[in-house]
Amino acid sequence: MTIYTTPVNAAFGLQRSVIEQNQQAFKNGLDLQKQFNNAVIDSVGTAERTQRQGIEFTRTAVDAYLDAVEEAVPGAADSLDETRETVTELFDQIEESQVEVFEAYEDQLSEGADIYDEFTTDYLEAVNEQISLLIESHEGLESQTVETLEAAQNQLKDTQTEVEERLENVQAEVENVQQDIQDSLEA
Repeated sequence: MTIYTTPVNAAFGLQRSVIEQNQQAFKNGLDLQKQFNNAVIDSVGTAERTQRQGIEFTRTAVDAYLDAVEEAVPGAADSLDETRETVTELFDQIEESQVEVFEAYEDQLSEGADIYDEFTTDYLEAVNEQISLLIESHEGLESQTVETLEAAQNQLKDTQTEVEERLENVQAEVENVQQDIQDSLEA
């Protein structure tokens, strides 16, 4: 029986192994996308710090420029005080806007990532259920195939035994006929 069923079992096992490997590759692809989403969200903080440093650098440069103008132009201190106040207010507004923009952007990214995570979790569960059903059906098909092969092999053995018995009977009859012919020729 194993002469015919062992290769069949191996073929079915290989097919199931390929299905399971593809299932794992699919899951790994989804995990990779989740990691990418998290990396993007994490990079928002770095971008915000970089932007804040750029604003602080620009504020410091403008303050240094105003200081230089104040020293270079006699009597400009009074008019520059108003300019300094305006510049400070503008930079404060820019910083507040930046914080709001980055918070909103990070919130949107986080919300999108959460929705994606939820979707992929549900989708992966559905795919896993379908693959489990597929593997279960596949195992049933394997059992049916092996049973059919074993039954065919048994039937072939029975047929072979029957043919051998008939052949022996025919051979015995031929020998009897030959003996009868020889006996009648001798008599």
